[in-house]
Amino acid sequence: MECGTEDLLCQFLEIVKENDYASGVLTKWLGEIGVHAAGFIGAIAAVLKDHGEKLVGLAGFSFGIYRWWKYREHILHKRLAEYLKENDRRLKTGTQDLLAALNRPAPGRVAAMPLFAPRELNSVLRERNWDRTPTAATVHSSAQWQLSSAVEKIERQLKAGEEMIAALRDQLATAHLLRGAVAASAGKRARLDDHNLIALTAFRTALQVPGHAHNLLAKEMEAHQLRKLGQLPAALEAYQEVENLVSTVGDYRTQRLTIARVKRYQAEIYQMQASTTDGNGTRVYQGSTTARNLLRDALDIRQNFAPYQSYELLEQGDMHFCQAYIAKNLKNAVLSPAQLTAAETAYCAVLAEQWRGVRSGRAKRKLNQSAKHGVARVERARKGDWDESWLFAN
Repeated sequence: MECGTEDLLCQFLEIVKENDYASGVLTKWLGEIGVHAAGFIGAIAAVLKDHGEKLVGLAGFSFGIYRWWKYREHILHKRLAEYLKENDRRLKTGTQDLLAALNRPAPGRVAAMPLFAPRELNSVLRERNWDRTPTAATVHSSAQWQLSSAVEKIERQLKAGEEMIAALRDQLATAHLLRGAVAASAGKRARLDDHNLIALTAFRTALQVPGHAHNLLAKEMEAHQLRKLGQLPAALEAYQEVENLVSTVGDYRTQRLTIARVKRYQAEIYQMQASTTDGNGTRVYQGSTTARNLLRDALDIRQNFAPYQSYELLEQGDMHFCQAYIAKNLKNAVLSPAQLTAAETAYCAVLAEQWRGVRSGRAKRKLNQSAKHGVARVERARKGDWDESWLFAN
């Protein structure tokens, strides 16, 4: 933390602390001043002569600790608040001085009179130290020059402050997104709605941060949580908002793949809604042409950006599996087996990547595990055992 321009003691101690030569000269000078003195002052001079450099070093070290304590990072906001409070006080005082010198219309005062009489205004300017420019001919020209410089400086500070506020808001939104992701992960493992509600709240809070009402990631996460919680109409509406927001992403490929992903989850919702409950309380899913058409559109979009790798390839397999299930419910004996084969091909391609060095470590192991589960789902589906809990809960 650097010293302020008017903090002379701080600047002096900083010079002594950082400059061994300065501390030596200071010690020698103080010792010589009191070399002929007697009594208490003479004793101090003797101590300074013998141990001055150590004492000055100790003083510099102590000052360094004090400065660290006062301006350490996690309380800088408090120092900023104190600084702003002091500046506000000085600004208020200066404003009051100007108001006191203002010539307001009143009985006995001419209305055309200038707002400020020169003598009163000069007095205020001098009191506020606005007459210190050496080359200025008058107080007014000096104040005009200094105020012009102050305006430019304040505008630069405002720009920097706005950029800082925007950065802090980005950090705040990201923190809420991470909190939501952690809660959603816990909810997925434990199948607890409490965690999913916490995640939903976190994602919605991120959207409420100024400047993040159109945060694409936060809106998509909100839609996923609504779907997990069974709030299907609200989830459909949220997914539609995601599709409307994709234009905020500069990358065309990302825009199109996001739309494809949205259509996939919309298809799942329509398939979930196309169900009834039998006499035993078991949910029976029926065919949904809307779901089929949405997934067909999603796969058509993704076809334009093939081939895929890693998680994008895994997602491709998941979409084929979903389309196979929807086709099965529509009694389409041709489309369903073909989509199962396409899903199996994608999952096996993911597993084949393990020797290409695309990913390594924990992420690769997790990717391979998901692909192996996908292959197992396909094998069970061919035997008539469809994993509906995965389809409507992932």
